[in-house]
Amino acid sequence: MRIRHWMLKAALQGAISRLPRSQAWNAILQRLKSRSESADTQFKRFERTVAHCRWHLERYFAVRASSESGFSALELGTGWRPVAPIVLFLCGASKVLTVDIAPLLTRDALRSELSLFLRYSEAGKLQEMLPWVDKCRLGLLLDLSLRSESMPLRQMLESIQVQLMIGDSRHMADTSGSVDLFISNNTLEHIPTEVIPAIFREFKRLGSKQAVMSHHIVFADEYAVFDSFITPYNCMKFSERWWRLFNNSLFYQNRLRPSDYRQIHNNTGWPIVGEEIVAGSVSDLRKVPLAAEFRRYSQEDLLALDWYVMSQSS
Repeated sequence: MRIRHWMLKAALQGAISRLPRSQAWNAILQRLKSRSESADTQFKRFERTVAHCRWHLERYFAVRASSESGFSALELGTGWRPVAPIVLFLCGASKVLTVDIAPLLTRDALRSELSLFLRYSEAGKLQEMLPWVDKCRLGLLLDLSLRSESMPLRQMLESIQVQLMIGDSRHMADTSGSVDLFISNNTLEHIPTEVIPAIFREFKRLGSKQAVMSHHIVFADEYAVFDSFITPYNCMKFSERWWRLFNNSLFYQNRLRPSDYRQIHNNTGWPIVGEEIVAGSVSDLRKVPLAAEFRRYSQEDLLALDWYVMSQSS
C-alpha cells in the first residue's frame, strides 16, 4: 500500500490521541493552524456555518411558532468556533445550551467570532444571511465585544444567554421538556455509531412537546481535504478492521450512510420530516473499490457527501 499524505496525517493524529492530555496537544495544533488561516478562509468557514444554521432555522420556523415568540435550543458539538450559539441568540432563542465532550472553545475564539458577526453586520451581509436577526440583540453583541477584553469565557457566553456544558450528551442535567430545537453541524459523523441512539433518546427526554432536531452531516472522507490524490469516498474502500488503523479519537469518522441515520431516527422516536442530500459524482465513486460492508448500500446512499435532515418528536 502506497503511503499518502492523509495516511501520515492519520498516523500523527493517532500518535497524539495516545498521549496524556491529548486534547490539550491537539488544541495547540489547532490554534497554530487557525493563526495560519487566510482571511478568505476564515470568511468562507464563517459563511458556511451560518448557511447551515439558516437551513435549520428556516425549517424550524416553518413547523413551529415564529422567532418572535422565543424558543430554547441545544447545539450538539460546540467545537472550536461558537458560530451556531451566536446565530441562535441573534435569531430569537431565549436560552441556548451548547454541549461538547471536550473543552475546545476559548475566550479568544469567541471574541474572534464576535468580530466576524459585527463585521458582516456593518457590511449589511449578516441581515441578508439571517433575516431573523434581532437589532436589539445585535446591539448586545456589540456591547459584549467592546467590554469582553477581560471577561471570563463563561461570563461572556452567559451575557448572550448561552450556557456551555462540557460532558457526555447522553446524560444531561437539564429539565425534561425544556428544549424546543436541537441542532448540530458536522458533528454526528464524528460520534461512534453505538452512542448516537443514546444521544437521541436523551434529546427525546429533554425535548418539549413536538420538539425538532435538525442536523448537518458530512459523509465525505474528511482526509480528502488534506490529500488531493484521494476522492471523498476513499474511506469506504477499507474494511472496519483496516479502518481502525486510520481512525482515532481526535479525528473519528463513523462512516455511517443516510439510511443508517434514518433507521436511528426511526428507532428513537424522531421521524424525519425534511431532508436535503448533496451528492458527489459517480465517476469519483467508481474509482473506489468498495469494502464488503459498503456493497449492500444503494448508489444514492453511497454518493451522499452532505445531508441536512430535520425530524420532529413523535
